[in-house]
Amino acid sequence: MENNVARPRPLTERPASAALADSGPLFDVWQWDQELYDGSSTTFEVLSCRDTVLVLPLTGNSEVLLAREAQPVVVERLHSFGGRIEAGEDPSAAAQRELSEELGVHAERLALWAAWQPLSKIDWAVYLFWAGGLTNSAASEPDPGERIAIRDGATQCRAFLLDS
Repeated sequence: MENNVARPRPLTERPASAALADSGPLFDVWQWDQELYDGSSTTFEVLSCRDTVLVLPLTGNSEVLLAREAQPVVVERLHSFGGRIEAGEDPSAAAQRELSEELGVHAERLALWAAWQPLSKIDWAVYLFWAGGLTNSAASEPDPGERIAIRDGATQCRAFLLDS
């Protein structure tokens, strides 16, 4: 996987006049005075946060591995592996790090499938990778606020279809 993956353009362009109104552990709040089409003006606001990687690991049998994750005060859910990109970290390096932390594997091959900004009021890019050629790297070490169980996508899909 090449480094320096292009970051998707935010859906809301934050002007140079935007001021940081508040900063928290996850989000920064930016505000600015915006002229409207009728000539009036109002305060516009956008959040920003660290970008995220999502990773879909493929086994040698071409099955997708998924995570059943629980976090304090967050509903337990089934989803891809991944997390926030650290400052100065390339998305592909973040994908490898998250695979190691959450699944305990290294991917010989990473392929960027898509990158997008999901919401217009949050400057937040998401990068979705396929991962193949998995080899054990070390024991998984999820963040202290995560409990992760590994599931294969085929079993989960069959269970979903049978429950429907």
